[in-house]
Amino acid sequence: MTLLLIKQIKKRRKVLAITQETLAEISGVGLRTLKQFEETLFSFL
Repeated sequence: MTLLLIKQIKKRRKVLAITQETLAEISGVGLRTLKQFEETLFSFL
């Protein structure tokens, strides 16, 4: 479930053509947290 969520967020961010910085700002999530969240995907592959 978590991996699916990570994939969906990353895919949607790319579709919208926004950076991690922009997503962090508009979502209220710290940039470091967002980066760690997206990088989690690669640790499971």
